Amino acid sequence: MKNLLDSYLDFCNFRKDYNENSKIIVKNDFLTPTHIIPLYHFITTNDIPSENIIIENQDVHSYFENIIKKDISSRSTFTYIPLTRLPEDHTNFDSEMDSIYNILKDRFSDPTPLFYIFQELINNIYDHSEFTNAFFMAQEYKQQGLLDFSFFDDGLTIPRVFRNSGIGLPEDVDCIYRAWKGVTTRPDAGRGKGIRSSYNICTNQYEGEFLIISGKGILDLRKPPRKHKPNDPHFHLNGTMISARCKFMEPKGKFIDNLVWE
Repeated sequence: MKNLLDSYLDFCNFRKDYNENSKIIVKNDFLTPTHIIPLYHFITTNDIPSENIIIENQDVHSYFENIIKKDISSRSTFTYIPLTRLPEDHTNFDSEMDSIYNILKDRFSDPTPLFYIFQELINNIYDHSEFTNAFFMAQEYKQQGLLDFSFFDDGLTIPRVFRNSGIGLPEDVDCIYRAWKGVTTRPDAGRGKGIRSSYNICTNQYEGEFLIISGKGILDLRKPPRKHKPNDPHFHLNGTMISARCKFMEPKGKFIDNLVWE
């Protein structure tokens, strides 16, 4: 199974093929949230007709069609949380957050650490991005014993938020790295630690991996962290995506020990 970075690079190549040949050709045996969310956003914002989208594997084609049409409230058991659009008003999303918690509670005796990640990364989108479109999605892979989830918005990007706040760094990936380390652009006490706390939970409690893409930068948070600053604009992202992969297991250690307070 491809790691999170390679899944994102697959999407970039789908987009590059379309820009060069006017067709999206998907040959993958399966798609993950890190593929699906930016691909769906690219298709819908560019009004790409279905005849120009070729998904060669019929099972993958059916899955893609299904996952983008389901509603989160229709899920009674957790194998996936379908592609879910965030409304402009945060207060209109309370029932969906309840659905996420209930889905996790059905599968984990202690859903708190994973629910924290969902809650924190969704809050980050509302707090910072000024988005037009924002989505999240999750998928369990039973055979591999893994859980993938991704959060995407097409708003300001982490580098732009930093620069608008007077934190000038030359490379986009350095802004992403600083955000991961806990530097915040908001003066509120206790803010700016959610990404790092989410990373700690994912990697320490669930033995997972973490990926942040924003603007022209990619931060691959497998250990040790790797910074990427691709020159090819096909590998840039007009927005921000945070993807996580966790082992499908009960959390190790104490949730509280993974939260960053200062």
